[in-house]
Amino acid sequence: MRAVAAAATQPLLILRTLLPTPFSKPASSSLSTHQNPLPPQPSLSPQQLTQINLLIPRLCQRPDHLPHVARLLDSILLLPNPPPLTSLSLPILIHSLTSSSDISLSMSLLTRLGRNPRAGPHLLPIAHLLLASYLRARKPRDAMSIFRWMSRPENSQWGKVNGSTYGMAVTGFCRNGRTLEALKVLRGMVSAGVAPEEDVRGWVYRSLLREARVKEAVELDGALGRVREGGKGGDRDAAVELMDQMVRDWRE
Repeated sequence: MRAVAAAATQPLLILRTLLPTPFSKPASSSLSTHQNPLPPQPSLSPQQLTQINLLIPRLCQRPDHLPHVARLLDSILLLPNPPPLTSLSLPILIHSLTSSSDISLSMSLLTRLGRNPRAGPHLLPIAHLLLASYLRARKPRDAMSIFRWMSRPENSQWGKVNGSTYGMAVTGFCRNGRTLEALKVLRGMVSAGVAPEEDVRGWVYRSLLREARVKEAVELDGALGRVREGGKGGDRDAAVELMDQMVRDWRE
């Protein structure tokens, strides 16, 4: 336990030596301004990246060490040229967060990264991973909390929820037997001008049939079909209005 706690500080100490870089003034140079600039160098060496990737799984073994990983990820994304997310042991962190009974750890990570001036482009991809992991873990309530966070107007500065995330969320809620939540996400999807794919429509249709809502299933499938075929704005508005009515009339 002491070894893990002590190891937690080592990458952070490494990163502290790198963090001043984005705030420091560039060194003067006698090179001509017309000379082609050198390509940006990665802020972490391969050795440091390996060290961090070996550390993350060790820290994730204990829930009380997950905040250390969140701070570590926050520090990495603050660097001027951070490594791509795919080069980090991020899936292990995501699995550990969504395996916890406390969703506040995941929300704390998103909040922390939201305050990081350099982490913006990575926020929605990380939230997407959390959303998918919660759905796989059959935790639809926590998944809905993540989706609501992604849909907040103040988070639109980091980008918009894309069709892939919408589709994954709708089908994931259907697989979890949460048709009402699927309808709410689908409504947001259509409102955003994203037409659902055929497989997404199929999941919603079958889920409504399981709920013995045959009439609604047929009406909604037809409305979504018209949206998919490139219908006018009126077709989209009609589909949204239909889903609004279905949500209002829903009885669990």
